[in-house]
Amino acid sequence: MVVGASSGGQCQKTGGADNAGLPRSPLGGFRGTVDSIDDKTMLVSIHGTDGSSTKTTVEYNDLTLFADRHRVNADAVVEGKCIIAGGTNDTGGVLQAQTINMPLVVNGSCPQPKD
Repeated sequence: MVVGASSGGQCQKTGGADNAGLPRSPLGGFRGTVDSIDDKTMLVSIHGTDGSSTKTTVEYNDLTLFADRHRVNADAVVEGKCIIAGGTNDTGGVLQAQTINMPLVVNGSCPQPKD
């Protein structure tokens, strides 16, 4: 779950693309504004590209990752920083990054891949 700031009460696209310019998650999802939240659920107004708005319930648990994401440039990446890079390899096997995420360090370690 990615949390971002609203602009004038609306969740706006950044740079004309979803997810602050990052590719959409393969897990699916939507853009919306939280109307209410309790211990395990939140009510969200979903904003369609046509300007429509519908409400849905989102359930979460102790395994849900919450991240407050904002766009930064390469200066934010420093030695020792954890990164998760995504993209495609060129013919020489070098990753051509489309996304570079900087996850939170937990207990002094970078997140490990999940099985």
